[in-house]
Amino acid sequence: MYNLDIEELSQAPPQFDTEKEDKLFIYRQELKEKYNKLPPLNKLIQKDPSPELINHILQFIFASAYLCREYNGDLKNCCDTVVPSLSSIAKCLQERVNLPNVKISLDETLANIMYIDGKDAAPFIEITLTDMATIFENRFYVFELCFRIYDVIHRYYEWLENIIQKSEKEPKEVAKCQAEKKKVSALKQKILFYLSYLRTKSVEEFNFIKNEVKLYTRERMKNEVLYQEMEKLVRNYDQNIRLH
Repeated sequence: MYNLDIEELSQAPPQFDTEKEDKLFIYRQELKEKYNKLPPLNKLIQKDPSPELINHILQFIFASAYLCREYNGDLKNCCDTVVPSLSSIAKCLQERVNLPNVKISLDETLANIMYIDGKDAAPFIEITLTDMATIFENRFYVFELCFRIYDVIHRYYEWLENIIQKSEKEPKEVAKCQAEKKKVSALKQKILFYLSYLRTKSVEEFNFIKNEVKLYTRERMKNEVLYQEMEKLVRNYDQNIRLH
């Protein structure tokens, strides 16, 4: 899933043995072009961004990686459910949120996931945390995921436009879609802002996030083991009480 290394691409396309490899090279070249077209951050904002911004972006990336797992990568064909879910999980996309550090960012995102998906989320959460460490192994893996999600959001934008253009739709439905389209347009701009900001970050800064995510995952697994051990002790105690 995360298979991009833009810096290693040569200018002349190599000869590939399979059509799949050829398509992958073209895909990477297109992604490189998108990356090079990102506006400089100083063109988007006049002052330095908040130090908390990276934690907001982390929430967005965690939510995106989770949805990739939940939908088995088939996000574009489900854009009308994926994008609303993304906004509900990564509340930083449409609300003012306080995320002062990595732990709180991940805690809040997990809480949002559990609120929306409940127990159904359990199979995807641990593997998504593992994915997160993999994504931050190479800064361009982060860009690949962000661009993919941007494309899904754009597909949703086009889907809304199509509904609006259908004259048989009720006026109330059209008005609802127009309001949603306006939100989605702002969402696209925010993702581009995130991408421009990420472009200013160093390898060391990406490594810091990766290590923080790994630490968070280890602590979570340790706490989960302790919780299971406590449950086992309680069950044994209850059984002993009933026997006596």
